Amino acid sequence: MSSDDADIIIVGAGVTGCALGAALGRQGRKVLVLERDMSEPDRIVGELLQPGGIEALEKIGIDDCINGIDGQFTSGYQIFHNGINVPVPYPEKADGSDYFGIGFHYGRFVMNLRKALMSTPNVTVVEATVNELIRDDSGDVIRGVAATRKADSSLIQYKSALTLVCDGCFSRFRKSFIDHPIQITDHFLGLILTNPDFPVPGRGHVILSDIAPMVIYPISSNEARILINYPGKNLPSSDLLKQYVLEKCVPRMPEPLRPSLKAAVHNDRLRSMPNQFLPPSVNRTKGLILVGDSNNMRHPLTGGGMTVCFHDAHLLSRFIAPNIVPDLYDYDNVISQTNKLHWKRKGYSFVINVLSVALYKVFTPKNRYMKALEDGCIDYFIRGGGCVEGPIRLLGGLDHSPSHLLLHFYAVCAYSIYQYIFGGGPATLMPIRALESVLIFLQASLVIIPYILSEMSS
Repeated sequence: MSSDDADIIIVGAGVTGCALGAALGRQGRKVLVLERDMSEPDRIVGELLQPGGIEALEKIGIDDCINGIDGQFTSGYQIFHNGINVPVPYPEKADGSDYFGIGFHYGRFVMNLRKALMSTPNVTVVEATVNELIRDDSGDVIRGVAATRKADSSLIQYKSALTLVCDGCFSRFRKSFIDHPIQITDHFLGLILTNPDFPVPGRGHVILSDIAPMVIYPISSNEARILINYPGKNLPSSDLLKQYVLEKCVPRMPEPLRPSLKAAVHNDRLRSMPNQFLPPSVNRTKGLILVGDSNNMRHPLTGGGMTVCFHDAHLLSRFIAPNIVPDLYDYDNVISQTNKLHWKRKGYSFVINVLSVALYKVFTPKNRYMKALEDGCIDYFIRGGGCVEGPIRLLGGLDHSPSHLLLHFYAVCAYSIYQYIFGGGPATLMPIRALESVLIFLQASLVIIPYILSEMSS
């Protein structure tokens, strides 16, 4: 491909870049995708796709990418808390069939996405490292990229009307274009369990304890991924982390899963990943759009990241489709459309972003009022019916209503307060508990309101 005949350059062939390239290529756009390394990637996150993410893939037309990788369908979650386990199944579809999620090896899934991308008409993929973004003489417009091709180490400039940066959570290029600092809240420690004995096969398992939440889900016919939360911004040595898992986490696991976790600590490489939060920024730069994790990240506890990315890819392709933006050099029109996209995506991104952090904070209580909120949340799920179907529709990316999120969050809060006041203990303490219940409400509001404001102000 010559250096000036791409309509759109995409930086990165991960989940977002592949989906976006396939969607745009099918519209007739000439797309150049630049990826630093086309070999199979290996990560500990991005291995669970919610039902809403599968729906987004269907809209793009690449849902067959979940096939042929030994992926394991999941029917929802099983939550383990204080010696009980609570089913949280995905809801039924309108036709009576069940929604499902799927777990898989991240690298295998990405390789399928890349195959779909490379087989798309009008798309060219080049293995190259993008070194910088190129501006026009005015300095106001991004006109392409400077890159080093892997095949021959040659330096080359590629120019296009529009550059889409999809280089993920560790983006090299976002710093100059985002409105908010990245928050690192904690870490996930990742291991692969071999032949785990799931108490409830076909479900993701969430283990809540006084240490930290742990999530386990199948990623192949004989493997499961476990993600163990480690609070704080800094990690100790690998030996201390292994000791933490063996001494603190294994005893808090359901009995059937303990042998496979012990074996994994000794046989697998214990890996870590910082959990980051980044509210979305409005696109203001002509010729450039940040897409996916380069622009917006949420806590991975709920497994909603890829769902947001695939919806972003689908929506962006619609908002800059040739019938909407026939001339990609019409930057005023492009920015107008991406501003519309910024608010249109709020439905799904608001719900998944805010819910991810809210659940993390509820499931890692720092005081007895937050512990009351955690206990109330589990009791709310136990009630069943809409008390479990509503939240799982939100978590699964099937309900894009911020008002429904707020409704269920404060319903959990109200139920937690009720349980705190009337749930046991001497009746003489009820007046004191009633007064203290105000603190539960305040704690709940402090959990969710800052993230609501960050979403609405961005």
